[in-house]
Amino acid sequence: LPRYRGAGIRLTRPLVARQNRDMKIKLTLPIAAVILEACAVTADALIVDKLSGCAVHNPNPKSGESITWSGECANGAAHGLGTVSWFLDGKPNGQFEGDLLNGRITGTGSARYPSGNRYSGTFRRGVPHGEGTFFFKDGRRLTGDWIDGKLDGRIIVTARDGQVIPQNWKNGVRAN
Repeated sequence: LPRYRGAGIRLTRPLVARQNRDMKIKLTLPIAAVILEACAVTADALIVDKLSGCAVHNPNPKSGESITWSGECANGAAHGLGTVSWFLDGKPNGQFEGDLLNGRITGTGSARYPSGNRYSGTFRRGVPHGEGTFFFKDGRRLTGDWIDGKLDGRIIVTARDGQVIPQNWKNGVRAN
């Protein structure tokens, strides 16, 4: 997905069990403060699959960018279940599999990023909204509720070794 190149979420401290210490984990994104946030507030730019003629919402247009869409078109826009594959200068640059409504990612699906990270869950207006899990390519994961692209509520962090760390988040910021 173009706006989220690299989906650079990273934990600033490794998830390692420490006795009698509060593990503070902070998420950061190189492009936005919260995963996928910008898509919800960006003007409606569209990118069109040259083969199908189907348009998809493009939150961050780039020169040399293209897509393919495998799914139905309704009134010239990607609609229903399908796959959008993003390319930059002909090279794979992200993919979304799931529901689109009038060319916009809405419903359930899975987004894969060039970094190897991915998010699976529900989306609204192109951002995580509802239940979902963010999977880091190294095996760590965050599971919980998202509101307009931000973690919100009880979140479960699972370390590579399987350690489960419950946390509370509010509006994309860790509350405990």
